Amino acid sequence: QAIHDAPMSVQREFIAAWWGGRCVLAGKDVPDFVARIGKDCRKPGVSAEWIQHTLDTVFGISAECVADSSDELRLTPDSLVTFTEKVGVRYNSSIQISLDLVRRWSRYCTQTSTKTGFAEFVQMIRLPQSSQTAPHTALQTSVLVPIASITDDPTKHMVYDITVPQHENFVAGTIVVHNCREILRLTKLIVDSHVQYRLGNVDAFQLADGLQYLFAHVGQLTGMYRYKYRLMRQIRACKDLKHLIYYRFNTGPVSKGPGVGFWAPGWRVWLFFLRGIVPLLERWLGNLLARQFEGRNSKGVVKSLTKQRVDSHYDLELRAAVMHDILDMMPEGIRGNKSKVILQHLSEAWRCYKANIPWQVPGMPKPIENMILRYVKSKADWWTSVAHYNRERIRRGATVDKAIARRNCGRLTRLWLKSEQERQRNYLKDGPYVSAEEAVAIYTTAVHWLESRRFSPIPFPPLSYKHDPKLLILALERLRESYSVQGHVNSSQREELGLIEQAFDSPHETLNRIKRLLLTQRAFKEVGIEFMDMYSHLVPVFDVEPLEKITDAYLDQYLWYEADKRRLWAPWVKPADSEPPPLLVYKWCQGVNNLDGAWDVDSGECTVMLEARLARVFEKIDLTLLNRLLRLVLDHNLADYMTAKNNVGISFKDMNHVNTYGLIRGLQFAPFIFQYYGMIIDLLILGLQRASEMAGAPNMPNDFLQFRDVETE
Repeated sequence: QAIHDAPMSVQREFIAAWWGGRCVLAGKDVPDFVARIGKDCRKPGVSAEWIQHTLDTVFGISAECVADSSDELRLTPDSLVTFTEKVGVRYNSSIQISLDLVRRWSRYCTQTSTKTGFAEFVQMIRLPQSSQTAPHTALQTSVLVPIASITDDPTKHMVYDITVPQHENFVAGTIVVHNCREILRLTKLIVDSHVQYRLGNVDAFQLADGLQYLFAHVGQLTGMYRYKYRLMRQIRACKDLKHLIYYRFNTGPVSKGPGVGFWAPGWRVWLFFLRGIVPLLERWLGNLLARQFEGRNSKGVVKSLTKQRVDSHYDLELRAAVMHDILDMMPEGIRGNKSKVILQHLSEAWRCYKANIPWQVPGMPKPIENMILRYVKSKADWWTSVAHYNRERIRRGATVDKAIARRNCGRLTRLWLKSEQERQRNYLKDGPYVSAEEAVAIYTTAVHWLESRRFSPIPFPPLSYKHDPKLLILALERLRESYSVQGHVNSSQREELGLIEQAFDSPHETLNRIKRLLLTQRAFKEVGIEFMDMYSHLVPVFDVEPLEKITDAYLDQYLWYEADKRRLWAPWVKPADSEPPPLLVYKWCQGVNNLDGAWDVDSGECTVMLEARLARVFEKIDLTLLNRLLRLVLDHNLADYMTAKNNVGISFKDMNHVNTYGLIRGLQFAPFIFQYYGMIIDLLILGLQRASEMAGAPNMPNDFLQFRDVETE
């Protein structure tokens, strides 16, 4: 009675389970599904008539009793497809698969408008043909991909027909099915949003906002991450994007805001995810079906030659060659115990090569040392050439394994640091490269220029400087800005964020500490370096001690403010704070347009712009000369602090060196130094007279590309 009165879904499940338990496969060309009611089913009152009646009234499927027995029900070929889609069977994978084949067969017949027989269709798709005795035994544990019907009613759920057999060796099957289901759920949500829009229930703004919400909350709306946890990366990326978008959008009069319909970045993340996951799902499903049909082919599999194996093959061959040489070199008695020691020395020598440390073992026989050095050199040549080869592939945009790209970045960092250490050693050996006469000439030019501009040097920041709090807040906000979109922070970054918050809370203590350090600190913690891989080029990233970074950031703000106020920069130093970039473009065009005779082409003349590029200025700044030049415009304590900060240890893993030549790009005040040094170079190129003409009188300076009279112009 309970089943009789149960809702439709329960009746559907019951009939599906009953049919799965009782059904046999009949018919050769067109399959008939015949189910027999056993005597045990008579007692609860489940009769063939009741099932026949339920199928007809509830599901609209006609089933007929087999002529010679009232205990058996048969589905007619016409109602078979309806049955597969509306009811299905449970707990009988062979019948389930046969039903799925019927569904595919009917769809094939409809699409191609042909009357292909079922047996012919089975043959065509190369599945073992079923018979009454052996209904698809090869497909017994196969998997069915979910068939989802997406409705235009968002309240209705998707209808799936999935069976995943529980099998101890069944690895990928569940992943494929569940992943597909969750991806389809996301698809349904997106389609439903558009359906609502097309029906006129929401407008375009609400649709855009809904999409942005969808892509930012995939973790809450679907359960994808349960079956592929790596997906959390995409979820976090979308969350970071959401925070960034809200942080820029929900400001000013918008405040909390109704929502932002800015869905494209989140959509992009999921698009790339799908682009990656679809081939994986295809491959897993292919492997799975192949395994079901052909069995596990564990014997006679040739291992593919991966990058890791190539490396280890080379190492093994190298070791074998070394062993061969040792055996050739040594008498019989002492080979065994010495070869192991020599191989240990070889690996130590290789580590020393990578770290750029000289390798010497006192008392080692010369022939063996030479042999080890020879092998290290051959391995080094191979190591370097592989690094360059892989980099060329990465730069070209070929498909490169992520681990290889990461390792390649590390190798190039080591190679760059080797050449950098060589450069620093050469400077200490052969430098300085600026002769005394040249240095004096540069210094004198700077002195004359600053005197002619009546420049008063920037003093050490006074203890009670009125702009201190504002400069400190600007510096701290600039440091904090770089963390606004970062989801994960390491311990050093967490420490820096803590110090920034502490500085916001107690600005006076922070300012006193900063000024004390500027005055007294001349020895600094070593700076870490690593390269950020942009695939076409590498960008160095310097990791400076957080406490020192705050000091540098304040100094940077102070110097730029004071230099601007005291008119340190010549008018040709652009872009500058005197105008925003679009206005600068306008001024540039106006300056060219207003030149006397710029458009005069009577004798076939034309106006030409000359451009020169100064290469590697950053790396070739001499710190001693820089200190002298900085002392002309800053207090000597600040100049000493800034040059000492460039003279620090630089480290990457086990590679260390002290920077004695050239600027470190990652310091907060490096742009100020470079701008000033660049201006001195400008003066040397232009000459003092022309520079003065371009700048105008100190009490009435010229604006950009403006001159006092036509002659000077």
